Amino acid sequence: FATFTLSVRENGFTEAARDDLYNTIAIWMIVGERQAKCVRQKYYEAILRQDMSFFDSVSTGDVTTRISSDINLFQEGISEKVGLIIQYVATFITGFVIGFTKGWKLTLVLCSVFPLLAITGGLMGKLLAASTLQGQ
Repeated sequence: FATFTLSVRENGFTEAARDDLYNTIAIWMIVGERQAKCVRQKYYEAILRQDMSFFDSVSTGDVTTRISSDINLFQEGISEKVGLIIQYVATFITGFVIGFTKGWKLTLVLCSVFPLLAITGGLMGKLLAASTLQGQ
């Protein structure tokens, strides 16, 4: 095993990439908060426009629970998940480029595993989606 040392330039690049990643996730969290606020306001306005008969069939607790749980799921989907997807895609592309520049033969061998990983990831996503729907 070889010991790697980072030069000052590489260390600065690493710190800049880390800071950029943090800023990207923070911005998406802010976007998620703003979108959740907008959806809450629209939902509240829609509730106020309902006839009185609507509130006879739906309890107040159901309305408030629905607002809080659905909006939180929506917010998590926008803020956390989108930021993580961007992070993972950027990491994959960067790793792929570095892999081809440092050791293209090993990278080509690892590319043969990608279809298996994609199929496994797709099946896992479907299973998680099905179990999430059962939990709601």
